[in-house]
Amino acid sequence: MAGEPKTFDEDSLQWVHGAAIANVGATYDATVQAAINNILAALRSAGIIAAD
Repeated sequence: MAGEPKTFDEDSLQWVHGAAIANVGATYDATVQAAINNILAALRSAGIIAAD
């Protein structure tokens, strides 16, 4: 990612590159839901997007 993080995540008390993204809902089947949620969790733990 280019540049410095611009959004402050109050839960983790650190700056992140993007605002929070909610987990996917019932629109997708369970396999797709799990894959997307795992990707979002990895982005959250890396500090790329906010936790919530």
